[in-house]
Amino acid sequence: MSDMDDFVDVTVSRGGRQVSAGCYKLPVSVGRGEHNAIRIGHDPQDKTVSRTHAIIQRDGTGLRLIDKSANGTIYRGARIKQGNSIGLGTTDHFEIFEFSVTVSKAKHDPSIPVIFEAHVLVDGYMKGKPFLIGEMMLLCFRRGKGYRFEQVPVRADFETICSNHRIDDEHAFAAIVGHRGAGHLFTQTAQNRPVILVNKQPIGETSIILHPRDVIEIQNIRIELYPPGENSLKCSNPSCQLLNPYVLTGNCRFCSFGLVGAVTRVAAATRKVQS
Repeated sequence: MSDMDDFVDVTVSRGGRQVSAGCYKLPVSVGRGEHNAIRIGHDPQDKTVSRTHAIIQRDGTGLRLIDKSANGTIYRGARIKQGNSIGLGTTDHFEIFEFSVTVSKAKHDPSIPVIFEAHVLVDGYMKGKPFLIGEMMLLCFRRGKGYRFEQVPVRADFETICSNHRIDDEHAFAAIVGHRGAGHLFTQTAQNRPVILVNKQPIGETSIILHPRDVIEIQNIRIELYPPGENSLKCSNPSCQLLNPYVLTGNCRFCSFGLVGAVTRVAAATRKVQS
């Protein structure tokens, strides 16, 4: 699971004009080669910029800049030589020839509400802490015969993240995203992903709207989407076990099984703040 400490906002300018800006997962490589998260000096080709010129990486709670180039990187007027590194401030900048690179640690935006508190269960057991969906989205990766989940900011550079995972033979096949106050499930086409059930129903679309208390199932994995700050009831019918509003005297909205004796689930998050 990732948090905002794993991400940085990076703006690149040339001659006073912004040429790129984005949110990237650490470590972030900068250079002329196609493999870099941030490419500079490639159009037109400028061989004074190395294929991998510099790397920004996490250093405890801070950031560190490492030079990998033949010609060095300028930081506060001093040249950092190949293999050397220096700590960066929360917001800082460095120069690679004509390019000025500004780096800031990514921060939460408290104005973006939490849409869901997502609980991931494997074989019926909770896996890690809940994921808060709103400012952050939940990516689902397939690796070999297993699956992995990672939370990233909605504004992050999605293609770079997925490219890095493909190097590790992990492939993103679905994303749970909050957008404009609503939840969405985006997936690859059916032939490129495992069977996905939403509330026990297989989905064929590559994009569907998600609602509070929906349940997503992928083989032995279950993702329960809770409305933040509200209680829910999990149906005790073994063939159902879907989620319902907290009405003890009611019946399950899916199978009509009585909710007396149903398991209470509590979502601790609030809609207002992600921290």
